[in-house]
Amino acid sequence: MTIFYPAWSPCTECQCPNHHVPSHSFPPERHALENHNLAPLTRSNDPPLPAEADTLNAMISSYQAEIKDIDSEESNIIRLSAEMRENIALLDQKVELLRGERIRISQAISERKRLLSPIRQLPTEILSHIFLQTIEFPIEATQTDAEDMWWKFRCARSAPWSIALVSRRWRQVALDFPQLWSYVNILITDKIFTEGTYRFAQRIGEHMLRSEKHKLSICIANDPDSSTFGELPLPLATIVCSIANRIRDLHLFLPSSIFANLPSLHLSLPQLERLSLLCTDGEAILIYTGLKIFDFSPKLHSMQVMDIGSVSPLFVLPWPQITQFKSEHTHLKYSQPGSMFNEVLDFLSVAVNLEECFVECDNRGDTLTRDPVACPKLHTLTVLGIYNDSQYEPVFPLLEKLMLPSLTTLVIGKIGHKNREPPMTFTAIWDMIARSKCNLRVLHYDHGGILAEDFINLLRGTPTLEDLRLTGGALDADTVTEQTLTELTVKLDGTRPFVPNLHTLFLDGTIAFPMKVFAEMVESRWTLADVVSPPVYQLRNISICTSVRADVREEENEKTLADVTALSALDAYKAQGLVVTMNGRQI
Repeated sequence: MTIFYPAWSPCTECQCPNHHVPSHSFPPERHALENHNLAPLTRSNDPPLPAEADTLNAMISSYQAEIKDIDSEESNIIRLSAEMRENIALLDQKVELLRGERIRISQAISERKRLLSPIRQLPTEILSHIFLQTIEFPIEATQTDAEDMWWKFRCARSAPWSIALVSRRWRQVALDFPQLWSYVNILITDKIFTEGTYRFAQRIGEHMLRSEKHKLSICIANDPDSSTFGELPLPLATIVCSIANRIRDLHLFLPSSIFANLPSLHLSLPQLERLSLLCTDGEAILIYTGLKIFDFSPKLHSMQVMDIGSVSPLFVLPWPQITQFKSEHTHLKYSQPGSMFNEVLDFLSVAVNLEECFVECDNRGDTLTRDPVACPKLHTLTVLGIYNDSQYEPVFPLLEKLMLPSLTTLVIGKIGHKNREPPMTFTAIWDMIARSKCNLRVLHYDHGGILAEDFINLLRGTPTLEDLRLTGGALDADTVTEQTLTELTVKLDGTRPFVPNLHTLFLDGTIAFPMKVFAEMVESRWTLADVVSPPVYQLRNISICTSVRADVREEENEKTLADVTALSALDAYKAQGLVVTMNGRQI
């Protein structure tokens, strides 16, 4: 139904007083006694003459008549004002009524638009993939400052169950998409697994039924604040055993006591590919060894651990199958923050087919006793040394024990200490590269010193290098020299420049080389890249961060300005894809 609202507006043509408030002009001097015959009376006590008295009485009568007119006009205006106030109140009510109706109409429009929403027209396949993106998996783990049991877990919402309640179509899409039901988060609490409580088991059973035969991703976390279990609750253990042959991804965030009881389940996981382990009570797990948590896992190839240092002697797993490994640790001063070097080497010695490795190391006073280890297939290695303010142990002893012939990507850094790694660490990096005879393509080195000799050896000895990032104040004044830049410059005399494949270069620290020479080197790699044979890569991504003393002198400010001016010569290549950034850090 359409409602027509009368078009109302103020009347502008009508001259009646109902539409126009009358205007008045009352000059203040108009009642002054200006009659020259009467004025002397105001300065004396003489009685007025009869003619003067008549004039005064006439004036008084005229003024009294004006007062009556004013009183009448005032009454009219007061009445008009009251009527206007009533009309204003009525108009305010009308405005509120119109605003309320506008809101209701807008809501009606929104409801109709929802009926026309494009999401209603989406094919089932697209809708199901949108639903898949709403899955929260695995359970979110956050670290607290507690001295033990320093992990908290927030139970993720079960998106499939919520989606199934929205509409009949969404429910049908969810039920017809078993992959949506293949992600399961289970948070162990005393309340959920109290003896005689079967609701959770029934819900998980129905969840598994809806996943049909799809491979499962399971996360089991023990809430330290609301769980007193020292082993998996019986209903949960029964569920895990019943679905073990379908589990592809398994995340276990458990205390050491539950880990120690897992072997009693004799789990066989024929589809398991990825495993993530987090020990919620940290170093308590170190009292165990040789835990065979799975009897059978022939497809396991990816593993991630948190707060578990000696992983290979602790767990009996098919280590030769592992191709991807990541070991992270809690950074708390009262806990062991990372794996010891010997523990890392122990793991590398058994994971003979490892291809990618990320480790956080801590070597607090541990004497390195392991023999050198060769990892023939390892192509990506990240090593982060973890230190606190009182203890500092460089990572170079670990690097000196490694032989990595397939290495293509190497990242070395540190966490938690203001000092740099000593130059021996970069020396160990170069020695490892030379010893391994690998075709290194990517090297990121953060927060460590570099000797000029080692730097030039690296450039000369790794022609395959494509991405070189020396960050965190790595450079000293003599690390990169003008001669080094000359060796990097492309020439037409037939000499091959260092690292011809280099496309990314980050330099951070004390910059003493001539920036003009640096700009000329970069320019040569653009103008002559395709001229020389074989061609070289264009240096496309450059970042320079120079360390500046707090008591910087005027001439150093002038040098910085000159450096920026020299780099501006490269602006012509930015439109072709060159990215150059330069900034400073106060030391």
